[in-house]
Amino acid sequence: MVQLDIANNALQIKMPLMDKVMAMRSNLEIKLSDIQNAKALTTFEMPTGAKIKGTRIGKKAYGTFENNNETEFWAVDNSPSILLIELSPHAQSQYQRFFLGVDNPNDWVSKLTAK
Repeated sequence: MVQLDIANNALQIKMPLMDKVMAMRSNLEIKLSDIQNAKALTTFEMPTGAKIKGTRIGKKAYGTFENNNETEFWAVDNSPSILLIELSPHAQSQYQRFFLGVDNPNDWVSKLTAK
């Protein structure tokens, strides 16, 4: 599972070493002002679009995927605790959505949507 922290008006996404290897990506940062919506998911479907770089094995997905012409970042293991973060169309990010396996996704939804 990834670890989240808020610092300097940004959400810091910190991944364990093996997640970084499978995602082919290091830690990430999202400006809080770029977050349009956040949801806790109890069910989800694995990415069905093209894998740009990363790993998809069974119920695990790590890395960059394209789905319906939008780029998504996935760091999800077999966990039912998924945080979906959707960015504003004006965000200057290569990703439109983040699917993150985290502890207490409902707590993060509250933190990220409180404005």
